[in-house]
Amino acid sequence: MVPRTVSGRALAALVASALALLLTAATAHGELYWADLDTNKIGRANLNGSSANASFISPSRPLGGGVAVDAGHIYWASWWGYIGRADRDGTDVDEDFIETRSSVSFVAVDDEYVYWTTDNDWDGAIGRARIDGTEVDDTFITGAEEPEGIAVTDTHIYWADWYRGTIGRAELDGTEVDHDFISDAGDARGLAVNGTHIYWTDSTLNGFVARANLDGTGLRTNLFQDAYPIGVATVGDLVYWGTHHWDSIALGRTGGAVVNRDLLGSPFPAGLAVRSAWLQLPGPVSFGNVLVGDADSRTVPVSNSGDDPLAIASVSLTGAQFAITANTCTGSTIPPGGSCGVTVRLSPTSTGSKSGTLQVNTSLPSSLVPNTISLSGRGVAPAIETSPTGIAFGTRRVGTSTTPQTVTVRNSAGGMNAGPLVIPDGGVTVTGAAASEYAIDGDECSGRTLAPSATCTVEVVFAPTTSGSRAATLSIASNASGSPTGVALSGTGGEPGFEAAPDPFDFGSANAGTAGGVQRFVVGNPGSLPLAIAGVALTGADADQFAIDADTCTAATLQPGETCAVDVGFAPTSVGVKTAELRFDDDASGAPHAVALTGHGTQPQLSATPAGLDFGTLTVGAAGAPQAVTVANSASGPDAGPLTIAGVTLSGPQASAFAIDGDTCAGAVLDPGDACTATLVFAPASAGAASATLTIAGDAPGGPHAVALTGTATTPAPPPPPVRPDVPGGGASGGGGAASAPSLDPAPLTPGPSASGPNAPGVQVLLRRRAITVDDRGRARLALRCVAPAGSRCRAALQLRMRAGTPQSRAISRRARTTRAAGRRWTTGLRLTPRTRRTLARSCRPVAATLRVAVVQPDGARAVADVPVTLRRASCRPR
Repeated sequence: MVPRTVSGRALAALVASALALLLTAATAHGELYWADLDTNKIGRANLNGSSANASFISPSRPLGGGVAVDAGHIYWASWWGYIGRADRDGTDVDEDFIETRSSVSFVAVDDEYVYWTTDNDWDGAIGRARIDGTEVDDTFITGAEEPEGIAVTDTHIYWADWYRGTIGRAELDGTEVDHDFISDAGDARGLAVNGTHIYWTDSTLNGFVARANLDGTGLRTNLFQDAYPIGVATVGDLVYWGTHHWDSIALGRTGGAVVNRDLLGSPFPAGLAVRSAWLQLPGPVSFGNVLVGDADSRTVPVSNSGDDPLAIASVSLTGAQFAITANTCTGSTIPPGGSCGVTVRLSPTSTGSKSGTLQVNTSLPSSLVPNTISLSGRGVAPAIETSPTGIAFGTRRVGTSTTPQTVTVRNSAGGMNAGPLVIPDGGVTVTGAAASEYAIDGDECSGRTLAPSATCTVEVVFAPTTSGSRAATLSIASNASGSPTGVALSGTGGEPGFEAAPDPFDFGSANAGTAGGVQRFVVGNPGSLPLAIAGVALTGADADQFAIDADTCTAATLQPGETCAVDVGFAPTSVGVKTAELRFDDDASGAPHAVALTGHGTQPQLSATPAGLDFGTLTVGAAGAPQAVTVANSASGPDAGPLTIAGVTLSGPQASAFAIDGDTCAGAVLDPGDACTATLVFAPASAGAASATLTIAGDAPGGPHAVALTGTATTPAPPPPPVRPDVPGGGASGGGGAASAPSLDPAPLTPGPSASGPNAPGVQVLLRRRAITVDDRGRARLALRCVAPAGSRCRAALQLRMRAGTPQSRAISRRARTTRAAGRRWTTGLRLTPRTRRTLARSCRPVAATLRVAVVQPDGARAVADVPVTLRRASCRPR
């Protein structure tokens, strides 16, 4: 590249251009310039054809065809070998700005140089001079034949050679020349470039405006069809071309769309140039999906892709849910190639499609220069569901934890408006009064963003520290409506309970060597979980003094409210206070549990006074005075125990001669110091010495206690002659002669089964050979004796009956009632029934009968006994 120096003139030109640029910036709205060869004038209009001035500049020399414009000046070509220049407002016209040695066809300009084409009878060239008009080089590039249109970019020079039918290209420094850069370009006349494409005209009847990429590719020869198009210019997405055939200037879009084929009228618009700022906006801005309640922002770049500064008057926005949050554009002037920004935020308050429009207002005609951007987005929302919606952990033992329970969290939103579910870091927690008794065992959700239908899981455990119902909430914070979402957690802290009753227990006193009472201990579970009892045992210093008699608790599992029982007995083997524990090996809090047991081993002492009884001498059949034996519990001291008298009995060879007339000892329980008595009577039935033993059986050491009994019986004197019972003075009645009086032989009558004991009062019937003599009137006399304790009375009712067990068993006499004091003898009479008298009168043979004696005791108890007897008539006269 040829080094470039800036002369004083060039510097002045640059300063002037800068001032012109500043002046232009204040009113820049875009300008189209054209050179009309028919009128030999340079016209100017706005981009949309308004404010057209066909005689904007009227050069005195014939125009060559081309026109160019930069920030501050207009340049045009003259066939006479000159390049003219004027300010962009048409002033300061200098037709001799550059003088060349050849005719000039078209002209182009950049920041440093002015370029032109010369048509010199098929020996054309590309000329160049400094932007200030100095350093003119008519043969900067040679080898062209008939070059006309020319354009320049930041890197290359392009020219149209109508004779060759090509587009040529070279580097800015004139190297790398390629006259056939694009071949088959037709009758190429006008030429223009922008940042991406080359545009040229085919100036024939069936001409066209063609286009190719800057690198020569992408040729499109029929971008616009027109007759004899000549000049062409482009800015932004606009393409202008002039046609001599229609005497007009047409306008289209770079994509090939015709905007206006008759934008301006001009007889021969050979050369075109355009200079303007250009509002460059991006395509539609999509915010995509934005969560309801959230916001998303986009910064929209506003660029100036034109050649002049772009003044931004204002920026406006439509769309209720869109808002401008930042704006560096309004009131600013964007230099060529520069940009500003507008930040737009979409904050959807509901789901669904959202749209808006951003409008940038400039002085450029909005009909040609797009100044709006469509905004779109969609309000979306997630939905959250949990499965399950609650967890009931049931009852769990305090101090232990459950297995983890899983909660699945799902983004249940669906359809076009479904949005992502965002769960922030730490968004899963347990809240509530009992939150400390629950724990998150695993969390796949915190910090996650779940797409619609996606899931994550949380695992929760229950670890109660206290008993009772415990409630909490698994709280899941998210961007879903109604956040946080709660999962109800419930559980019950439970423990087995243990209670035993009675506790403690005192068995009281029990005599050593005997079995005391048995106590049942009931064990219950008042807790809320099963109680397991592994074993039951007696422990402690005196455990061997107690015994488990029954046990339903060992290896038992008691559900809440259930019970079991253990029976424990106290059986001391020695005297003294005994202690032990009934221990339960269980799994309740405080285990093992024990029930305190106490008992007192005691011992009684039996003593009897006197040690023996001597009843002296009595006549056979007589009863001696009762004598008493006092039985006492003579034990003393803290270990003295009660004495239980099992019984008082008589034994020995003459035990029948003695009788227990009263007994307060049998079955009695004597506390230490207490006593009872046994009263004995000697009533011998035969003569001679008699002895017996009174045995007192109790639970005192030493076994049964014995009291010796002695007495002597003598034979009584003979009785007086008998007296007939029915004749006063003992005479016989009935004339049957005297009958020998029967001698009385005692026939003891034992009280019946309802008697109250061996000392119950009773009656002895005194008969000889148990025969009863009946007189002719059916009367008989009986001798009786009352056997009862002193002070008692005997009440007897006697009746003769036929022998018991026979078919004729019936009463054969009337009942006789009599009462006597204890120890007395008396006689009483019986009278036979008439029927019995007749029966007995027909026979002299004895008749068997039964004497029934009914005894009424002092307490009202009755005793009945039947004694076999025979009936005999006193005088017998058989018939």
